[in-house]
Amino acid sequence: MKLLPLLWKCLRTAAFGIGGLVLVVYLLAAAGSEVREYRLHACLRKADRILFRTGGMCHQDRDPEKGRIILDTSDPAVISRVISELQVAHSPGNFLNLACMCCGEHTLEFHSGGKPFLGLSVHHRVKLRPSDGGLEYVLSADASDFIANLAATGLFQEK
Repeated sequence: MKLLPLLWKCLRTAAFGIGGLVLVVYLLAAAGSEVREYRLHACLRKADRILFRTGGMCHQDRDPEKGRIILDTSDPAVISRVISELQVAHSPGNFLNLACMCCGEHTLEFHSGGKPFLGLSVHHRVKLRPSDGGLEYVLSADASDFIANLAATGLFQEK
């Protein structure tokens, strides 16, 4: 990566200052969230079924029978739409975010070949926590609104 030598040169330069350092940290964090979003979408593209239900991903909530199913679809167009709506906020807040201790209010389960491969629990309408233990994703405002609407109605609103 050619960016690291440039960053090191900037950091060694006294004229760069603290403002430049803050800018570098901000840009790296924003770029990191874009990479994570790309990797999330690439992973989710193998889904052939999505289940959206009430309840989080804690041990007592993992049984889908305990939650109310809001959306259960194998329609490729709907799956594609849900995945495309899961936009990550590209900001340092996404890189530096702290996890809450709750189980989540809802869960998106992604299935392939009849088996679930990833769950994303929705936290406080603004974060997604993956079931594989990875870092949380901070949702964009539009993605947050999409999830809230889906949770309330089970339907999509046209853009």
